Amino acid sequence: MRRLLALHSAVAKPASASGICTFHPYRNVMSVASVQNTSAEAGSPLLAPVTTALIKQEHLDAFFSDCITCIPKLLSDDLCEALKHEIASIVDVERERLLAAPKAHGGPTTFDTYSQKHTSDEYFMTSGDKVRFFFEAGVDSTRPENMTVANLNKVGHGLHLREGSLFRSFTGHPFFSSLLRRVGMRSPSVVQSMYIMKSPKVGAAVQPHQDSTWLHTSPMSCVGVWFALDDCDVNNACLMAIKGSHFTHGALSARCKLVPGSTLKSELHGHLPIVDAAAEMVPVECPKGSLVMFNGQCIHGSAQNLSERQRHAYVFHAVDDHCSWSDENWMAPTAGRLRL
Repeated sequence: MRRLLALHSAVAKPASASGICTFHPYRNVMSVASVQNTSAEAGSPLLAPVTTALIKQEHLDAFFSDCITCIPKLLSDDLCEALKHEIASIVDVERERLLAAPKAHGGPTTFDTYSQKHTSDEYFMTSGDKVRFFFEAGVDSTRPENMTVANLNKVGHGLHLREGSLFRSFTGHPFFSSLLRRVGMRSPSVVQSMYIMKSPKVGAAVQPHQDSTWLHTSPMSCVGVWFALDDCDVNNACLMAIKGSHFTHGALSARCKLVPGSTLKSELHGHLPIVDAAAEMVPVECPKGSLVMFNGQCIHGSAQNLSERQRHAYVFHAVDDHCSWSDENWMAPTAGRLRL
């Protein structure tokens, strides 16, 4: 496949010894004029249409007041389809590998946000800097022929590190570095990336949660950058969120930490937010190619996809290297950073 985006070289930058973070989710420090269209500088034809005209002040105001914002149609249909094509190729290669040499142990496993069984699974716990495959509940993960896009819940958590891939070049595009710096980050680094399938009829529900529960820094600095690769609405289980939950639920109700003395098991301290989803959460419906950005205190989730339509998405999470990264984070032993 032809290279669709110029590979962005990530240059290591030392973190601040003081651990002081300038990220402040409650104060608008960004204006439309300050968001630069760096896509032309990077020679990325599929991002060339991205201009400051697409990023309106109302989108930025929503991020700071609501903790979540949607910028419609930021990506072209061609780029969305290219990301889908690449994940399909990655899955096909893994299926052929498994068919040729069935796993001895520690192969693909199931991901379920309700049971949380994956938190003691070595395959999951060592996936921070790798590309690993996680099935929907009910799929037999021991059968290599089941390795298909339709059977997977997600692929993660190191797509942003895959050398020569579209995922790496896209995630490292300087446009996102500029955007994250304008919400207060001094040294943004991508620490996690996932491709989420949400397949028709089987795409599992994701219970309401806050991303800083798993990706914790002090002060909190996590930002999720989520891309709709299909049209998303309530029928195919779009994102749901509690707007303003960084105010109303700013203090995390839970932290996921490594079990002391272990790098292969984590446990949840506290409980995930207890909310009335029907009454409190609002749908984040958006067309294909939209960017949804939310901070780590934003309570969000999604229902099961009971429709006939898939709802593919790509998401990466960034933190500020000037904040103190917790070595107790579940992925701390294998986290792979792409510095923007």
